[in-house]
Amino acid sequence: RKEPLFFYVNNKVNSRLIKPRENKILREIIQKYDLIFIIAHLQTLRTKEIINFSRELNKPVVFRTTGEIELSGGAPAYLKDVNLFLHHSLINAHNLHNKLKTDNYTIIDQNSYMEPELLKIPVVKRKVIRFVAIARLAPEKNLFNLISFFKEYCEEDDELLIVGTGKLFSELSSIIGKTPNIKLMGHLSLKELKRIYTNCECAVIPAYTEAGPLVGIDAMAAGKIILSTKAGAMPE
Repeated sequence: RKEPLFFYVNNKVNSRLIKPRENKILREIIQKYDLIFIIAHLQTLRTKEIINFSRELNKPVVFRTTGEIELSGGAPAYLKDVNLFLHHSLINAHNLHNKLKTDNYTIIDQNSYMEPELLKIPVVKRKVIRFVAIARLAPEKNLFNLISFFKEYCEEDDELLIVGTGKLFSELSSIIGKTPNIKLMGHLSLKELKRIYTNCECAVIPAYTEAGPLVGIDAMAAGKIILSTKAGAMPE
């Protein structure tokens, strides 16, 4: 039992004990409300139960999907009981609804939490030497490759700031080592992020998979050059 406790919630023994009680609680909660709003990845645990109970209790369901939708096979049948999907990417929408054979979705326009402040940052024309990557420090964010690439190809004046926290913090710190022009900044407040955007010229989004990402919207509001993989809504 070296893993965190939540790793063991879904083992066979606990499932027999917990599942009936959990379903009872879900039903009781759903019964109280007029509309059920799900904000989750398509394959998030308990999504199926929530949708099925909502259908049985005649409660409409709005599903705001997060993450990139990748369905190797067909889409689960219970998703047809969702009344409306909200997507911020046409690619994401088509990946799902071409399989579901439904058009019960609408595309929403994301905006930045910091939009009023970021729009005040003056657009400047200067040599691009300061790069920033803002991401959770997780494997899918592809930061190891970004650091490796930057080490190999950066010029003397270039600087890469990596903003965020996560389970790879120690590993990334070790790889960066004493490289003077790569800095791991950790978590920053919104005020500090505005300062980062003001002082950098380019935002880098190196992830393998994304939902948006919101950092892309932030960078656009700040008027920054963006270098991105074809992840999430970025191609759009």
